[in-house]
Formats: sequence, structure tokens, C-alpha cells
Amino acid sequence: MRVLGVDPGTLRLGYGVVERVGHRLVHVASGTIVAPAREPLERRLLHMYDGLCAVLDETKPESVGLEDVYVGEHVQAALALGHARGIVMLAATQRGLPLVSYPASVVKRTVVGRGSATKDQVALIVAGLLTLERPASHDTTDALGIAITHANASRFASTLAAALPTAPKRPRRR
Repeated sequence: MRVLGVDPGTLRLGYGVVERVGHRLVHVASGTIVAPAREPLERRLLHMYDGLCAVLDETKPESVGLEDVYVGEHVQAALALGHARGIVMLAATQRGLPLVSYPASVVKRTVVGRGSATKDQVALIVAGLLTLERPASHDTTDALGIAITHANASRFASTLAAALPTAPKRPRRR
């Protein structure tokens, strides 16, 4: 199974593609799409959308994992992030790809073992799991962490579905 993880942003969009080979996850591709900072938001989003579409078409993932929006005290930042998430959702849906969102704390807990892990800790563990030199940006590292989380969650879901017997249909009561 090949999955794409995306860490969306309005200036930088990190992506990471991993594939399960046996019991291991293998790095396929990763990087950061950087939009021109001086451009208006709609032009930056278009730039990132075009770049993400190229990544999707080149790497051909079977599904997409995406980081959830964290609102906290920064409502305006969360709204802007929603725009960036929208382009990821659009690009994935146009290609018929299933998409799942994960909170950052779940990604950190999956990769590092602690939901409060730092970005540097995530970067070190991701590099170790995928036998990479440390990625150039936290956007890329975070995206690979999302891809790892999504690949593991997808594997667990398919294993669980295969193990569970289908329940017999019960007649409806009137």
C-alpha cells in the first residue's frame, strides 16, 4: 500500500509518500511545496494545488493522510489553514482517493510514542524509521509522520476487517 501524507500550510505544504513492503515502510518521495510569500492567498493556494497535483500524479498513492486543524487561540491561522486543507481535499477527491485526517498529537504518539513530542524528535524518529538523512524541513518531516501514521492505521483497519466475521443480518422487528 502506498500512501501520501500532507502537512498543509498557506506558505509551505509538506508532503511525504511511503509504501508498505512486507512489514516495513519505505520512503518513496517527500518534499515541500513553497508558495511565493508576496502573492495573495488565492495565488499561493493555486501554486500549492498545482504542485500537489503533480506529486499525486507522479507518485500515485492509494490514499491520503492529512493533518487536522488545531484552532487553539489562533483562530485566523486556523481559518487560513482550512483553505490549504481544502486544496488537498479537492486534489485527492478529484482522483478518487480516500482521505483521512489525523490530529498532530496522534501523529506524534504514533511516530514517537508521546503526543507532546517536539518537531525535532519527530524528525529524528521519522529519519530512523525510513532510513533517511534528516529531511530539510519540518514540513517534510511532519508530512512523512502523517504518512507513517496513515499507513499504520490503514494496515490495522484492513487486518481488523479481514479478521472479523461478517455479522449475520437480523430480521427487522415491526
